Amino acid sequence: GDIYGFGSRGSALAGAVSAWGADGFAAYANPAQLAYPDERKVVFDWGLLFMQPDFNSITRILTQNGYTNGQDVVGNGDTSYRETLGQAMGLKIHLFPEWNNLSLGLVTYFPFTGNMMADTGEPFAPEFFLYRTRTQRPQFNLALGVRALPWLSVGVGLNMAFAVTGSTQSYLQASSTNPSSMRLSTSLKPKMGPYFGLMAAPYDAGVSPEFGPLWAASLVVRLPISSPATMQVGTGAQALGNLADLNFNLVASSTLQYDPLTVELGYSVLHAVWARSFLQLDYQAWSNYKTPSMDIQACSSGDNCTVMIANSSNPAY
Repeated sequence: GDIYGFGSRGSALAGAVSAWGADGFAAYANPAQLAYPDERKVVFDWGLLFMQPDFNSITRILTQNGYTNGQDVVGNGDTSYRETLGQAMGLKIHLFPEWNNLSLGLVTYFPFTGNMMADTGEPFAPEFFLYRTRTQRPQFNLALGVRALPWLSVGVGLNMAFAVTGSTQSYLQASSTNPSSMRLSTSLKPKMGPYFGLMAAPYDAGVSPEFGPLWAASLVVRLPISSPATMQVGTGAQALGNLADLNFNLVASSTLQYDPLTVELGYSVLHAVWARSFLQLDYQAWSNYKTPSMDIQACSSGDNCTVMIANSSNPAY
């Protein structure tokens, strides 16, 4: 939604529909739009989305720094972005018009090319988590809207994310007569991030709901939410004959998906029954994104473990 927008109008306007125009996809664009007076009791939108990103080559980026190998290494980035193909569905229901037009909204997106593509990317190529995986994931938004004042509606919604936790234990045998072993277990838990919306508009200006208000101003605040992935790996190896085993315990953490703190200001004005202008300003606080990190504990039998922590800002210490 934040990349392409939902619905034909939202996609054509790059998602700048927080101040009216989201229709059935209002639960994502601005939950306050759910309570806008409308002659219809139920609005349902369904659509197919196909986008093929096309970018210039990413060249001469720092892939390794001199802190780890004594010299800087410069290379090129991968520009093989996947196309986006999926279906989006939006629903808006005016539940109780007599209760300040209490309304419910639901927006979902499901990619056809796979349930989800997740890639932690590389520290020097931040576009992995910024763009590549954001359009390859399912999306679910649930929201409520209410008309607080004759000219003001408010709404609150929930954005779904997830947390992945995995662990694996493996033991490698040096002898071909003894089999190696490995066990992997993972769990996926849902997470919900709230967001809030306001929309001010002259509801009683005599304009048909089909064309919307004469003007509308909006504010949407989305709290940050991440989809972290944590993998705990325990390995043992019989290196040579009857020598002591060499064991490694590794904990790697990364963020598969990250939705930053976002503030959206929107405005729309009706010029005629066939023309409306939209203006929207978005601010996204990406500085709070946590880069991937790794903890390594190297142990030999009977010895104490040493710990090494590495990430993009501090490669090793």
